[in-house]
Amino acid sequence: MNANGFGFGWTVLASTAVPQRPRALSVAALGSLLAWTTALTSFAMDDAAEYKWSPPSAPSIDPVESLPAPAWSARPSDPPILQTADQLVRQGDLDGAIQLLDQFLAQDARSAAVWHAIALLEWRRGRPDRAEERWRVRLAVVGDEIETLRWLARLQLARNRLQEARELYQRICSHSPDDLDARFQIARLDRWLGNLPDAIALLRELCSQHPERPEYRRELATALYAHRQYKEAAALWKEVEQAFPSDENVQIRSALAQVRASGDPKAIEQIRGYLERTPTGSVTRIMALEVLTMVARRAGRFEEAARYARQRMECETDPERRRRWLFRTVELLQQAKSAGCGPLEEAARLMAESLKDHSWDVDQRLARAEILLELKRYDEAVAEFLEVLQRWNPSNLRATLGLFNAAVARQQWKEARQWLDRIESFNPKNPYWAHLQCRYHLARGAIAEASRAADRLIETGRQGAVAVLLYHGLTESEAEEILSVQQFQEQLQALQRAGYRFVAAHQLPDVLATISESSDSGSPPQIACVTFDDARADALRLGTPVARSLGITLTMMVPVGLVEARHPFLGDWDMIASLAREKTWVFGLHGLNSHTFALIDEKGSRGHPLCNRCWIPDQKRLETLEEFHQRLREEYRTSRQRLVEQLRMVSAASTFAYPFGDIGQLGNSNVENAPAENLHCMAQYYRVGFIQSAYGHAVASDDPRLYQRTEPSIDETAEQLVDRLWSNHPTVLGWRLKFEVALASERVYGAREAWNN
Repeated sequence: MNANGFGFGWTVLASTAVPQRPRALSVAALGSLLAWTTALTSFAMDDAAEYKWSPPSAPSIDPVESLPAPAWSARPSDPPILQTADQLVRQGDLDGAIQLLDQFLAQDARSAAVWHAIALLEWRRGRPDRAEERWRVRLAVVGDEIETLRWLARLQLARNRLQEARELYQRICSHSPDDLDARFQIARLDRWLGNLPDAIALLRELCSQHPERPEYRRELATALYAHRQYKEAAALWKEVEQAFPSDENVQIRSALAQVRASGDPKAIEQIRGYLERTPTGSVTRIMALEVLTMVARRAGRFEEAARYARQRMECETDPERRRRWLFRTVELLQQAKSAGCGPLEEAARLMAESLKDHSWDVDQRLARAEILLELKRYDEAVAEFLEVLQRWNPSNLRATLGLFNAAVARQQWKEARQWLDRIESFNPKNPYWAHLQCRYHLARGAIAEASRAADRLIETGRQGAVAVLLYHGLTESEAEEILSVQQFQEQLQALQRAGYRFVAAHQLPDVLATISESSDSGSPPQIACVTFDDARADALRLGTPVARSLGITLTMMVPVGLVEARHPFLGDWDMIASLAREKTWVFGLHGLNSHTFALIDEKGSRGHPLCNRCWIPDQKRLETLEEFHQRLREEYRTSRQRLVEQLRMVSAASTFAYPFGDIGQLGNSNVENAPAENLHCMAQYYRVGFIQSAYGHAVASDDPRLYQRTEPSIDETAEQLVDRLWSNHPTVLGWRLKFEVALASERVYGAREAWNN
């Protein structure tokens, strides 16, 4: 599987200069069918990965760890009562010291030193709540006393209550605007909280005003790296290295920035050496593993990349991030399968181990089953697919496709036909089912039926088809897990050179109708639509100049709830509205509050909110069907309403990209026929809806609520993308199928005619 989750097994024929007749029809056709369908069933695995909308990963934010309580001891200048308390502390009697100081405060509450001593001793005693209470009482008595605010902020910082700590430091600055410590702590807290633009702006100011403070430059370099401004970060880390020449952590952070910025080979070797001698678990080691994973992947060394990714996964304590790195590891192992079955066996084993603790995770279960199918362990694969259908979601399309694959592999044609009928029932209008039908008939030797299926595909293509691309984020680095802006520009330029023209997503129904009205037997028009999901700031910032230079309008699908919550890595309403006025971008919808897993039962199982009745913990019950329907209507109605209110543009807000690409056909679902429920509700507010597929084309005869998109891979060249899109146009794909049918039936002239077309 490539990064999109689809393979090129069936397109090998297209790149063969002199096609050869297969030795045995049934074996060749069966192999081609399984190569395609196995890849198709697994394409959805990456689409459920939340990391796509939440960059960068947590370790690059470098969150604060809980700090120990500071030591306290009396100073010679302190009041005698503190000297006595100090003696008790040295004897190990902390409670006695606290009691003594409390008695003193009961008589004289003016001494700040006594208040602070009591609070610090409570903290040291392991009672931070009492320490907080002491300082808050002090503030209630004397008002915003700077020293008390500072101690209370340090306590909240130690307890990892970052927002509360920031508010306290902000109170200090409101009384003392030039307080350097408070301003610096606010910048650090903004970085830890993910408010990177604010952190960077304040740190730039501090560095400019106090160039003698290298710790300010170090913090700025860290924030720039986290914000993916690698070139500036790399230059700044070089300066920081001079200020901390013996600090290996600084040296490695500098090397990481150099690799992200330029791919410096010496820096890569420096990072490898660091990993060999550094204990597991440090934040810098985790960042190093992430960088080396991408370096190896970009170089095509997938087994090496998988080893680093697995180590990264094993460092992770957060369940969701661990899950993401499991999928990345498995993806890389699948890409490494050319080395033999070993990587696939390891991938299946990793999934099985994870499922022991995450039995609810249908994505993992399906991914494992699809790998078992590739390994020809059919009984195990069938058992997994059936469990998904019987226990987790009877409408799961991936499981149904998997069972179809298994039946074809065993030449159980009647059973395969039954599964194929269920597959087609998800969207009877999907013209690409003709591809699957053709492969099925070809595998069982039904040449006439296969030829008719290919004809249907050709005809639907003539009625109109537009290639629809899906992107998430962009980066300036060539060593990232997302597409670089250079790759993005090269892909669009290659499409333009190939003759593609571009349209916006909301224009698709009208454009397709125009193609249908003017269709003839000639070559189909080459049209593409470029969409982004998630309103990520990096995509908006880097994609805009590319679109302007090429004269292309891009479509961004906005997750309204996340934008309203000021998610730190997404564009805000001001940024979005400004770009909308320029008309470089048009904006559709990507949901309101459906971008995180929801609890779906009392056992803690999780699922996508659009497909499941959610568990209400305080009432210990599932939401009712009526409550589910009401929430679904709110999701579709309110997200559009709020986008229109912000942008004052109605026409573009007619497109909707389903979060995770799932309306009940990919993951688990406890709602009967969730796909139909979603499509009915969505159609009340939108003209166009998007799912993901291996084909990536919106076709005139298809259901416009289920237009298909495809995501370019970081492993794919621009020329490969152009070839893949053209090969997946239904007319072109139909003619290639006609060629295979003619070749299989030994009709040489028919094969030549089909090949020429």
